Amino acid sequence: MGGFSVSVVLVGGSGWGNLGDDLIAREIVHALPPEDRGAVVLVGGGLSLKADIQFVRRVSLSGKLRERLRLLYEIARAREVIIGGGGLLDDRLPDFYRPFTRIAQWSALVGTPYRFLGIGVGPVRRPSTGSNYLKALKGASAVSVRDHASAQRLAGIGFRGAVEVVDDPALWRKRSVTTTRPRFDICINLRCWASEGSSMPSYDGASIERILDVVAYAVRRVHGRGARIALVSMSELRGDQDSVILNRLVRLLDGDIEVFAGVPVETVERVIASSSSALGMRLHFLLIAYLHGVRPIGLSYDPKVTQQAEKLGFAAMELDDDLAGEALALRLRG
Repeated sequence: MGGFSVSVVLVGGSGWGNLGDDLIAREIVHALPPEDRGAVVLVGGGLSLKADIQFVRRVSLSGKLRERLRLLYEIARAREVIIGGGGLLDDRLPDFYRPFTRIAQWSALVGTPYRFLGIGVGPVRRPSTGSNYLKALKGASAVSVRDHASAQRLAGIGFRGAVEVVDDPALWRKRSVTTTRPRFDICINLRCWASEGSSMPSYDGASIERILDVVAYAVRRVHGRGARIALVSMSELRGDQDSVILNRLVRLLDGDIEVFAGVPVETVERVIASSSSALGMRLHFLLIAYLHGVRPIGLSYDPKVTQQAEKLGFAAMELDDDLAGEALALRLRG
């Protein structure tokens, strides 16, 4: 059934309200051969896309029977399925990985080649998850991951196939440095926390109140009154809205503050590129800064932030009980 060869199916986390996932999908499509860019079926969430992604059709991973049948139809007539257009293989929640492993199984069932491209792999907490991953990976034509920790996790569950470590797709374009005078002294991103009403799983570490106090203290200490500050949301998904926390930060800062929420990733790229430094939690906020030659300082709420910071050589502070304003101020000064 896979021999009809009319499209490339790109499966991932785009369309769920997270700019990082939309960015990844955009860059993967951009990296495809020109003849394939006009034949992409984009599979992800059903929300409006916040990136300029070229595609011919979209299919939602809503779980509804009609959408599942549409997806199976597109897989059966595709030349190839690419799994990796945003999202993360992580078993904190079943929805973080099951759609991807299920699509791998469907592709194998109908005989359409599939590969995992530039994926991140989170800690594997359950033996059943490892078994699920193995079934999906063994049938793939190729597997590439975005960091060595992801490769080690695949080896840890017993995968013996070839695994290539590649840059995160957000970094596939050439680095560029803005030479014009920065519009903002600092650009900041913070993400919502489970204790603040988020539907996302909680993480060990400092409370959001502590993080807000430390960030506000460090920014005031380094930039003083009258600083030009951009606050950038990378997610407006219900229950995971960065703007909830950023609006609280506004009340703790002094300066000329602009909040960017619900805007396209291209707007975020321009804002970050016009900043002197970027302090943030979201991984792809930091990667955008790195790509545009803006100094990133990470607040590591998840191992993936630390992994990329070590790989690319930028600073990242752990969100633990040792988090302190003076230490962060020292990082901001460079």
